[in-house]
Amino acid sequence: MQHNAKKVYPLKNNRKEKDTIEEIRRLGKKYNINEIIPLSTCDICVAQWVRLKCKYGCNKYGTSWCCPPETPAPEKTQAFLNEYKKAVMLCGTITNGHFYRDNQKKRRIQINTWKGTV
Repeated sequence: MQHNAKKVYPLKNNRKEKDTIEEIRRLGKKYNINEIIPLSTCDICVAQWVRLKCKYGCNKYGTSWCCPPETPAPEKTQAFLNEYKKAVMLCGTITNGHFYRDNQKKRRIQINTWKGTV
């Protein structure tokens, strides 16, 4: 596993990590993020079947830029994860009536939520 020191800024001690998680938790509350789960990137499973499940199991396949086929292939996703040691999973709910539409309003709501939290 290679880590690019220019892209990844490691937390020097456990205290900074806890402070960072608490800050994300505080910011996330206004976006209905109710749980933050730190995890090792080694624990994230990237599987080939996901794209097939979406393609044959979702009648909205191909309509959202944040779902397959617009998302990176499993190999690229795994390569991306290999550049990091830790990740956080943000859990919450958001109401977005524009979720399955391909328009600017949907993108703006999603990006504001994601960027506003992290």
